[in-house]
Amino acid sequence: MRVFIGIKLDNNAIKIINNYYKFLYQEKVVGNFTDLDNLHLTLAFLGEINIDKLEEAIDIVKNVKTEVEHITITKLTRLKDMLIGEVICDNKLQTLHDELVSKLNKIGFNLSNDYYPHITLIRKVNGLDKIKIIDSKIEINSIVNKLTVFESTRINGVLKYIPKN
Repeated sequence: MRVFIGIKLDNNAIKIINNYYKFLYQEKVVGNFTDLDNLHLTLAFLGEINIDKLEEAIDIVKNVKTEVEHITITKLTRLKDMLIGEVICDNKLQTLHDELVSKLNKIGFNLSNDYYPHITLIRKVNGLDKIKIIDSKIEINSIVNKLTVFESTRINGVLKYIPKN
């Protein structure tokens, strides 16, 4: 199964992003919009793993204490062919990422310490350079309730991120 560890966005942040989606639809932006239910901040991408590794990852997540209380998206920008929400990488978020990576690497993963926190909003965007709100300063805050181990899977052709813990 394909797995990652992340932070699901809260309902308020999702509502604000949905308003941006409405604007982008009106502007005729074409691409693969991330389903609102799938909006998250990835902390560690584990890739294809078996059930034993999934259980080990869940145990690590259960035992990681986070001081991250909220995340903040500061602008919408481009990353390759995607429109993303860039997230402030403060010391608390970087420390959380580094601790997860360190603990996961100790159980056999080979994860990098490089971290660029972002929320993927649209993949494979046509006309990315023409989007008016690119690099505009914004502020979207999301409360961090918990860390989640997600399985990424397709159900009836629709991409779903299913919490496993």
